[in-house]
Amino acid sequence: MAITISGFLKLSYLARIWTELSFLVQMLITVFMKLRIFAFYFLMVIGAFSVLIKIVAKEIGFIYDGIDKAGIFVMALRQSLGDGDTGSLIDKSNL
Repeated sequence: MAITISGFLKLSYLARIWTELSFLVQMLITVFMKLRIFAFYFLMVIGAFSVLIKIVAKEIGFIYDGIDKAGIFVMALRQSLGDGDTGSLIDKSNL
């Protein structure tokens, strides 16, 4: 995966040679540089929500068997992106 990403970045950098693509490459670089601040804040908010999910689940007595902190983080991320299907994350033997 790292090779694919680095290959794409190198190809994009080399595409600036043509004047027709120079503007698009520069625009993409600018957008991703500005987007990193939002991405950092977004990941902080998702982290806070994953902690809240863990606290609320503990308070109501619901235990997520087999789901660690990363799994709860992914569950909060999926919910924030609009994916409401969490059936695969819930152990149905508890219910």
